[in-house]
Amino acid sequence: MAGFGMLGIDIDALREDTKQPATKDELEKTIEFATFLSGELEKERFEVSAIAMSGNGCWLLLSLDEEIQIHDDETRMKIQKNLKDFKNWLLQAFSEKAR
Repeated sequence: MAGFGMLGIDIDALREDTKQPATKDELEKTIEFATFLSGELEKERFEVSAIAMSGNGCWLLLSLDEEIQIHDDETRMKIQKNLKDFKNWLLQAFSEKAR
């Protein structure tokens, strides 16, 4: 059995050449967006525990109300679907703001 009690959202700097490290300006814009997104998620009742630098961007770390236990493949598949739906919601709701 496995489980998790935190969810990380990886936010990379927007840049054309993804093989190069982010510039200082790109990182600053990423931090600004991560701060904005953190506030928006908190309005939706998510608990953002931290914004952490990742080198080429940021991580938003969200605390979950309770640890999610993965008991079997059926549970794992349900969690994967829910996480994919959450990712799609994030992209739909906030991708324009990130630009």
